[in-house]
Amino acid sequence: SKSEMIAKFEKLHAHKFLNGSNLYEAEAWLRQIKKLLDTSDVQNDLDRVTMAAFQMEGEADPWWEMIRSTRKVETLTWRQFKDLFMEKYFPNSLR
Repeated sequence: SKSEMIAKFEKLHAHKFLNGSNLYEAEAWLRQIKKLLDTSDVQNDLDRVTMAAFQMEGEADPWWEMIRSTRKVETLTWRQFKDLFMEKYFPNSLR
């Protein structure tokens, strides 16, 4: 179940993502989440995106709410999520 998956994921002590003021932090967070998802064997895109979004707090939360209100997040692939995240926290000029 979804709640079991979240509980299991929480036990891995994933860092919360609060804001994107530090690029390296944002990149490290994304890498860490991906690693945890891979190790927890969360393969389904919707579950991966749900788990990552669950770790967003602070400034990142309203950003995610905005994404949710403008797109069908249920159909987002992990790659699309990553791209949106990168667009937001890594402007092209810095990549």
